[in-house]
Amino acid sequence: MNNKLPQRLITTISFLALLSACGDNPQDTFKNVQQDTPQDKPIQDQDNDGVPDSQDMFPLNPNEFLDTDNDGLGNNLDPDDDNDGISDELDLFPLDPTQGADLSGGTDSDNDGISDDQDAFPNDGNEIMDSDQDGIGNNQDPDDDNDGVLDDKDMNPLNPNVGMPNDGADNSNDNMGNDQSDQAEDNQQPSLTSWTIPVSQDSYVHKKNPESIFGASENLLSKLTANNNEYSRESYLQFDLSTLPINEISGDLTAELFIHQKLNGDINSAPVINVNLTEGDWSEDLLTWENKPAMRATIGQSSISLDSLDNPAWHKIPVTSAVNILLNEGDSQLSLSLSNPENVILSVSSKEYHAGVFSAFLKIQATHTPIDGSDPATGDDTNTDSGTNPDTDTGTNPEP
Repeated sequence: MNNKLPQRLITTISFLALLSACGDNPQDTFKNVQQDTPQDKPIQDQDNDGVPDSQDMFPLNPNEFLDTDNDGLGNNLDPDDDNDGISDELDLFPLDPTQGADLSGGTDSDNDGISDDQDAFPNDGNEIMDSDQDGIGNNQDPDDDNDGVLDDKDMNPLNPNVGMPNDGADNSNDNMGNDQSDQAEDNQQPSLTSWTIPVSQDSYVHKKNPESIFGASENLLSKLTANNNEYSRESYLQFDLSTLPINEISGDLTAELFIHQKLNGDINSAPVINVNLTEGDWSEDLLTWENKPAMRATIGQSSISLDSLDNPAWHKIPVTSAVNILLNEGDSQLSLSLSNPENVILSVSSKEYHAGVFSAFLKIQATHTPIDGSDPATGDDTNTDSGTNPDTDTGTNPEP
């Protein structure tokens, strides 16, 4: 039998009797005790998401409260919360950047974001692909498709059937391609030529973090948040055009920007981004929202297909007008920004991602007529002027 209940009842009755004997109303006594107890201060939660502002990394955004990798993108929208290169949906450890196992195929031994069964170099974090199967990864291989034309001179460095314009062959093994060799033998006839120019600097800026620098980020983010533009982001790309043989280009020039991108967000229609020409006076090591370059002009808009929603894909954007503006001004630093994809994040692979395999680049096409300073008949340099007339010079000016 439990004797605790009667004892507690007796104690309570005795306590109330003592209060009555002293002339106190027990109810008033308890009321006074409650009134004297200090009340807890209200917890501030501005976005009413149930997480106190003191613990909320996004106190004004009810849809976000945590940013594990501190990239300015909340975990609910961030496709890679720990920024280890493995998307959360494939990552067995989405909040641990030191764990590389993924759901797509098991283990990622070198933690480069590509599972071992898809990685040509599973133990080398700097290589993932070997297009020509020569044992040298594409990042180190000077001729990825092994067609005899070096990548920096190859119109399509991953296609062994396409090398130099126009037919890609190089029978003379001079690393010029038959068309270029033919031109040299045929007094430098003009031809349609392509140049590929890789991005030289890239970064993005975040309005909510106006002093933060994202030059080392593997993903370049752009977004326009309609209901709170504090979360807006803009991406910046810079290209060095000094390698173009400007004096040898004639006729119309065309330029296209290629970006490796994906969309993140809950959307049903293809977003449209603005492509802007900006001033080129910026460095990825210093670029912030506060010092971002001035915009010169919006050169166009581009619609991003919903096919890239959470699925990375290459996207091509015409930028001919921007390149022509720079060349006409005699400037070689082309700076472009990507902005305004409303309520959706456009994520572009930077040159820091996978050693630049998926970084942005320009493809420029124009009629090219190489300038040859030699005599087409003899091959000798025709510029033999020594400042005097070799036929008549006697040390004095010839008679008129």
